[in-house]
Amino acid sequence: MLVCDTHKEKFKLDKELKFTDCREDEQIRGISIKAKPLSLVLQNSSDKSYLINIMDTPGHPNFSDEISASFRLADGVVVVVDAVEGVCLHTEKIIKHAIVESLDIILCINKMDRLVLELKLTPSDAYHKIKFIIDEFNKVIESNTTYFSIKKPKFVSPSARNVMFSSSMYGIMFSLESFAKKYNEIHDKRVDYKTFAKMLWGDLYYDKKTRKFNKKPTDSSNVRSFIEFILDPMYKIIGYTISEEKPKLEIILGSLGIFLNNSEYKLDPKPLLKLVCSKFFGHVNSLVDLVVENVVNSKEGGRIKIEQNYMGDRSGEIYTKMLNCSSNEILAVNVIKLYHKYDYLSFDSLARVLSGTVKKGDLVKVMGEKYNIIEQEDMVVKEVTNMWIHESRYRVEINKVPAGNWVLLEGVDLSISKVSIFFYLLIDSYNNTPRKRFKSQIFRNI
Repeated sequence: MLVCDTHKEKFKLDKELKFTDCREDEQIRGISIKAKPLSLVLQNSSDKSYLINIMDTPGHPNFSDEISASFRLADGVVVVVDAVEGVCLHTEKIIKHAIVESLDIILCINKMDRLVLELKLTPSDAYHKIKFIIDEFNKVIESNTTYFSIKKPKFVSPSARNVMFSSSMYGIMFSLESFAKKYNEIHDKRVDYKTFAKMLWGDLYYDKKTRKFNKKPTDSSNVRSFIEFILDPMYKIIGYTISEEKPKLEIILGSLGIFLNNSEYKLDPKPLLKLVCSKFFGHVNSLVDLVVENVVNSKEGGRIKIEQNYMGDRSGEIYTKMLNCSSNEILAVNVIKLYHKYDYLSFDSLARVLSGTVKKGDLVKVMGEKYNIIEQEDMVVKEVTNMWIHESRYRVEINKVPAGNWVLLEGVDLSISKVSIFFYLLIDSYNNTPRKRFKSQIFRNI
């Protein structure tokens, strides 16, 4: 959905494409094996644009090392949980690891369509199923709060605006606030959607007579607001789209602001349902809103990573400069993953610039995991021969990258051990003068 929103000319909505599954074995097996980066410019609900760096990681437990590597890049994590399977053992490990890495956590309950089409649950049962998943998720957070080192993890709740609901198969993506905004649009802005969104979760009931929300059910309001205002409409949209003929369906969708042409009404049920749901629910700005509100910016995230992982001298001027995460300070880059080149003879290094600015053609000082200030054997000088923004299926060549961004580097891979991904790459300006000595710094593996 994110790719379709940003690549409208290249990828059609009805095309079944797993954009980040580039490998042949991933496409054959239908699962992700390697983590793939993706940098997208996305808009929030206020039409403000943000550059969001995403690492799509495998969900299978056998490839958990890909998740571990990705956590070293990220400032936050969106944990995707199946609405039917719920919180499993592997999910618990991911949550614990995210807490250890001091990452902000957002819960995404995916495959909401399975509750309707597969399990055929009533809206009331679906609510209890969702609530159970959120409660189990919070229990895992509570049991692992002792592991935090820099920041305390937050509990998740739809009313706290760090839970979203989705179905990638049918183009559904919404939060409480984005759904409440739909009512605002339909009712000519007579609804204050921000206040309304706070009333859409928990034991709150809407009384149609008094037009107020109550904490206890009454004779005229015995259905929770989440069921009445979110699940019931979602069930009806799915049910009407699958079962009703064009004349009646056209009237129903028209009342919701959804207008289709004649050829679209002739689609099979599955693509038609995906088209309708994507027009009503499928706005990616709901995810952007949650990410912007809950995940720290790259400057603050870089400071947290340096404070948590830096094992060198913290009393010196260098450490203070690195904490600023400024593009004008000393250059420090953390390499976390290697991607093989097309000739399979060398690798490109995916990294995050923690401080300073890395430029194409720079001579840099690469420090391995065994480097120390006394014995500097595990250190080499290399040239950054090329740089890209990695977009999974293609690359965008660039000349320089400032602090806070991700970058794919060419030319420094031969000095990096393939068997040990977790180490730091400290880069200091060489100024193209081989006789000039480098300042000695320590960057050790945690």
